[in-house]
Amino acid sequence: MVAVPGSIKVNYSRFLPIGLYFIATFPVFLIALLTKFRSRESIGEAERWIWTAIVVLVPLSVWTTCKSGAGYSSLLFGYLAMTALFVAKLDRLWQWTVSRRPSLGFLSASLLALAVLFSFLIQIGRDLTLLLARCGDDKYKTAVNYAQQIPGRLISPQDPTIAYRAAGYFGLSLFFELDTHAVNGNWPDRLPDALSKELDQAKYVMEVNCYVPTPLFERGLIEHGFVRVPVAALSNSAYALWAKQI
Repeated sequence: MVAVPGSIKVNYSRFLPIGLYFIATFPVFLIALLTKFRSRESIGEAERWIWTAIVVLVPLSVWTTCKSGAGYSSLLFGYLAMTALFVAKLDRLWQWTVSRRPSLGFLSASLLALAVLFSFLIQIGRDLTLLLARCGDDKYKTAVNYAQQIPGRLISPQDPTIAYRAAGYFGLSLFFELDTHAVNGNWPDRLPDALSKELDQAKYVMEVNCYVPTPLFERGLIEHGFVRVPVAALSNSAYALWAKQI
């Protein structure tokens, strides 16, 4: 979370809007804060660790979300820290609720339930997008089975698990290499040297078209002498086989 943004452009102008969005869309954290301020109990060791996590992870999560190419999934660690505080205060919230008269207690419990639902469902559209996003499609197993039958070195930088499951070779990750070799905060115009060397040593490449377009990689395949090989079993899928011309 710290090393990668050091080589990628960080849009600091987004820090305040994302920070406000972060807090405003998670009201259970505000409820936990209010409960803490109204309580005169001393802070225990577990809660001190939670506050330490909040102080570190909340601003760090916002910071990593501001980097070039980042998504809202970077806020996950901050959400976990804030959720921990709410869980730590849940028992006190419940005791306060049941100590009120029935009508007020019912209203308080209802508002608390709405706050919980709001916190975890307001971003359901974005959550589903992140949960359902994947590299490839339903022919993943077919791609692995086909790769097992290929003689010679096969790599799959867009999804290293294919080459690993097919031949036990876990190669470089295209996205990690591009992130760590960023130029002026953006992906480089050419493939990093380590990835180019891996292409030189490979005879086959299983390309994976996913939600993140990587035309740079396809240009690199052509520059290293690879040509696309038609595979009937992989037709109309995200997977494509490339072979090096002899």
